[in-house]
Amino acid sequence: MNYQVLLTDQAHANLEAAYAWWADNRSQTQAAKWYNALAGAIDS
Repeated sequence: MNYQVLLTDQAHANLEAAYAWWADNRSQTQAAKWYNALAGAIDS
């Protein structure tokens, strides 16, 4: 079975906000790794 994941505009905004917070308060490298892994999982 194949499924398609569609993100709402609010979901996109939440992901961007989470990335920005992690990059600003923890590690930009870790934030990018998390974001890229999540994007890859959604696309797969």
